[in-house]
This record gives sequence, C-alpha cells and structure tokens, in this order.
Amino acid sequence: MQTQPRQRDAAATKARIKEMAALKFTEFGFDGVGIREIAEAAGVNVALISRYFGSKKKLFIEAILTRLSIEPLLQGPMEKWPENIADFMFNKARNEDAIDPLVAVLRSAGSPSITPAIKHIFEEKIFDRLAGQLPASSARQQAALIVSLLFGFDSLRRIFGVADLTRHDQKKLHHHLVHILWELVRGYLDIICPEILFAEWFRTGQKGLSPVRSPPAFVRVFQDRDALAVPEHHLPLLRCGTSQIELPDNADKPAVYA
Repeated sequence: MQTQPRQRDAAATKARIKEMAALKFTEFGFDGVGIREIAEAAGVNVALISRYFGSKKKLFIEAILTRLSIEPLLQGPMEKWPENIADFMFNKARNEDAIDPLVAVLRSAGSPSITPAIKHIFEEKIFDRLAGQLPASSARQQAALIVSLLFGFDSLRRIFGVADLTRHDQKKLHHHLVHILWELVRGYLDIICPEILFAEWFRTGQKGLSPVRSPPAFVRVFQDRDALAVPEHHLPLLRCGTSQIELPDNADKPAVYA
C-alpha cells in the first residue's frame, strides 16, 4: 500500500533536485557549483543525488542539456522556417532568476569535464534533428551553420545585450535575420524542387531584370503567393506548387498561369 506514495515522493524529489540544479548551473556554471550546494538548495542529502543521478555530470545533462531543443524552431512547413525562427528569437527574453540552458552552457563551456557532453548534445541531438529535415547531401554542415548563427545571435543579443543588436531598429534587424536564414535554407528548397528560381525582379520590382538563375524559363510556384512565409519585398522566393510563372526579359510583371 505504501508503494505508490513512495514512488510519487521519489519522482517529486528527483524533479526538485533537477530544478534546483538547473538554477544553480544557470547561475554558476558546471564548475562553479558542487553537489553539496545543490543538495542543500533541494533540501536533500548528497547521497540521494548520487542515488538518483550517479554524478554531477549526469545531473547537468538531465537538468540542463535535455532542455536544449531545436523543436520550437521547426514548426510548420520549411518555407515558413526563416520567419518563424526569427520571431522565436526576437520573442525570447532574459530572466535573471530563471533557468536558462544557454547561459548554463556558456558558463560551463570551459570545463573539460562537461564540454564533451555539450558537444555531443549539439552534434547528436540538435544538428541531427535539423539535418534530418533537410534533404541535402550537406545537410549536417548547413544545420551546424544555422544553429551556430542562432546560438551566437541569442548569446550576443539576449545574454550580453550587445547594443547593435538591442538598441537599433528591431524591425529592420528582424528582416535581416530572416534574409540570412533564407540564404541558409534556400539551397534545400533547390534540392526539393530543382526548378526553383530566385528572381531579382521580385527583390527590386524593377522592369527587365533577368532571374538570378537562368532557364528553365518556367518554374512552378505557389498559386497563392500570399501563402509564402516571407513577403515579396523581403526575399524573392518562388516555391514548388501547381502554378507556373514566366519571366520574359521585357516583362513589366510576371505572368502567372494556373
């Protein structure tokens, strides 16, 4: 009769230890806090932490590294990723008193005890997950570039508060981030649809400009271009779909055929 309450108590105790450990690792980094301090914060003895987690390294992995995830950035179809990712990055806020896995990783990166585990989580969990969504032979390399961009952007803007990323026109900065992300993602769209075409006409609205990439003269695009994640004035993306678009050299505007 006592088994269920004890199981619930054990689960609650383990969760409290992880919570307190995550807060301590966020504040001090891996080397800056010991098991004894974490046990004191969680109201348990050191032996219990060893029983549940085995070591401080395993506790860090469970308390911090399992919180690192690419999933919030992969919502919706790929053509919406750049805008969605930029929105996510700009909506993140810094709370000095909250658990922040990025801060914990930054404060722990110099520790030889935990750096291999951090490297592993990026390579085997984050890069692999993103690369698995990108049908390209160089998908892992491109995934690493995308994550590196976002890691650096989030660190400098949200954690360090670099003025050039926080005090200037945020709408314009958001636009630039979307543009850069499209540059990283669009190669995969080429592979998904070999006929995809990026037309300078859509970027500038000027008459008579030829496409960035030449033939075929007809490429498939969305029938409803309003469905594109990035407005036409942001980036010229023509995506696979059911319509065709012709870009003659002397066209005032493209002709769309259903």
